[in-house]
Amino acid sequence: MNTCKNRSGSAMLWAVCASAVFMIVSAAGMVAALSGYERTLGAVELKQAEYLCRSAIGIASEDIEENGEDSDFFPDKDSLAATFDFEGNSCELTVLKSGDKVTLTASAENGGETKSLTGEMAYSSEDGWELTGYVGR
Repeated sequence: MNTCKNRSGSAMLWAVCASAVFMIVSAAGMVAALSGYERTLGAVELKQAEYLCRSAIGIASEDIEENGEDSDFFPDKDSLAATFDFEGNSCELTVLKSGDKVTLTASAENGGETKSLTGEMAYSSEDGWELTGYVGR
């Protein structure tokens, strides 16, 4: 008669080893997912801060284009500072005048990210004040 040896302990050992491997692989996957989420969140916050800066520069430049030197954003002296509140996110705008040029510098913080953007306007006798572009993008 053949008898089998008791091997019930080896099945338990294999189950524990398989569970440990599964837990290690799962933990590594969770760490990778968290890292990707944090990078994506930072990029989204930085892009939102850039949109806030563009909005502030756009509002001020359109007002200067329409109203010229009578605009609320046109500096009486050499510079003017303004603060915009976009639903809880603030944006600081500085307007500097130098001859026939106006420089609009906006700085906004969203989440933990800060972005600064500078727009330049030039005056021509045909077109008046016009936003010529952004600097330092």
